[in-house]
Amino acid sequence: MTKLFKLMLVAVALMLMFATGSSYATWFNMDFTNATLDLGNSSQIDITDQYKPDFHLEFGNAYRYIDSRDPFSDDFGMSNGDISQNGQPAQVGRMHFLDPQTYFELDVWTIDPRNITVDVYDASLNYLGSSATFGSTTGTTLYYNTSYGPASYIDWHDDGGFVSIANVRYDLVPEPGTLMLLGLGLAGVGILVRRQK
Repeated sequence: MTKLFKLMLVAVALMLMFATGSSYATWFNMDFTNATLDLGNSSQIDITDQYKPDFHLEFGNAYRYIDSRDPFSDDFGMSNGDISQNGQPAQVGRMHFLDPQTYFELDVWTIDPRNITVDVYDASLNYLGSSATFGSTTGTTLYYNTSYGPASYIDWHDDGGFVSIANVRYDLVPEPGTLMLLGLGLAGVGILVRRQK
């Protein structure tokens, strides 16, 4: 076998090993803009599973909004509550990280100054902890880092209306199938190179 072909086989083997044995997480900023995922120009869109396939996020009791008052500059985000009950108190939104997170960040804001509560749960919905902060129209960034274990779910709400989450920063793990396809593509190129010689 030629040296190039052997190198290609080693590269493919390593990629397949990493694709099945580990994951390459990328720090990602979910900004809910149409550049990230085009959901149109409606200011209230149910987002239950639209972000699941590519971004590994699911939502419950939440909707995507467009609001020029957003202090984080892009006017897009998500808010807690059912669309039909927009702005009513005691609406609790839920976000599910399909890839459990040991660290994440949330940019949050409220129209009126409100107390914001974020509750964190593991994959079995065991309570891990809670963060309460004072939200405002100027925005606040919340950080999650725990020794209790990876977070899979967060619930968020405030004491009077809605909480808008403008951005979520987290580790996005690509699908193993993507890496496997890349490895198979490299194997195909190696075979073609070998046949041409």
